[in-house]
Amino acid sequence: MSAEIQYQGHFIERLHAVWGEGFLSPGGPQEVCEIVRGLDLTGKSVLDIGFGTAGPATVLARDLGASRVVGVYIEEPLHRRGYCEGRESR
Repeated sequence: MSAEIQYQGHFIERLHAVWGEGFLSPGGPQEVCEIVRGLDLTGKSVLDIGFGTAGPATVLARDLGASRVVGVYIEEPLHRRGYCEGRESR
């Protein structure tokens, strides 16, 4: 596996400008809601695989009531960035 970082800071900023703060791909909060449509996440713990910069995890907790969202991503800079934008880190 290459040690090259796929998402450089300037690239992340461009993706956020296009797709919305915290999102690296199309759809934004509406897409997150569509993916989990029909599920009651209130008070539940959710595993977010492909955490990115925490946009979807924020929607799951803030808007859909998940009590805990654990984010997993393979690139440390993205993982750190999600936490640096006001999210709790453990």
